Amino acid sequence: MEGYVIKHSTTSKSQVCFCRLDFGFLRFYTSIDPSARLVGEFRLSGCKVDVKAVKRTDNIPFSFYVEAQRVLVKDRTYALAPKEIVELSGPTGEARTQWGRAIFTWQRHYFKEQVAMRPSDHERERLKLEGVLSAKAVTPDASPTSLGFRIPSLRKSLTSLFEVLTSRANVDESCFSSVRQQPVAIA
Repeated sequence: MEGYVIKHSTTSKSQVCFCRLDFGFLRFYTSIDPSARLVGEFRLSGCKVDVKAVKRTDNIPFSFYVEAQRVLVKDRTYALAPKEIVELSGPTGEARTQWGRAIFTWQRHYFKEQVAMRPSDHERERLKLEGVLSAKAVTPDASPTSLGFRIPSLRKSLTSLFEVLTSRANVDESCFSSVRQQPVAIA
C-alpha cells in the first residue's frame, strides 16, 4: 500500500509525505519520485501493532495513529518494549480505513491490492493534504499570548496600581490641601 499522508510530529511541524508499506516498515518519503529522500520509517516487524482512528485537537480530518511495541523474547519469557506511536492523516475517510486495515494486517497481506494510481491522482492527493495543512497553519491558536496582553506585564501594572492605593504608599500632602471647587448651578 502506498499514498500521500500527513505525518504529525510533536517535535517538528506536520508534513505531507509519500508513505509506503513494505517489508514490515512504514517508510516516509518526500515525494513519489523514486529518487526521493527518505524522511523516516516506522517498524512494524516483530511488534504488537495497533491502529486507531483519532480526532485531533487541531481538527485535521481523517487522522489515525499507529502504535507499535516490540516483543522482546528472553529465556522463554516475553516482554514488551515501550510503545512507539506515529500519528497520520489520510486524504479521505476511505483512505484512512484502507491504511488502518493494511497496517493492522500487514503480515497476512489481508488488504486489497491497490489499483495503480496515475501520477496526477497522487498529485491531487498531495495538494489536498497540503491545503489542509496550510489552512490549519493560518488559523491562530487561542493561546494566552493572543489575547492582547501578557500575564507578567498585567501583573506588574496591577501591582503598581495597588501600591498607590495602599496606606504605606508615598502620597504627596498637597493632595489633601487643595482648594475645593465651588458647585456650578445650571439654569
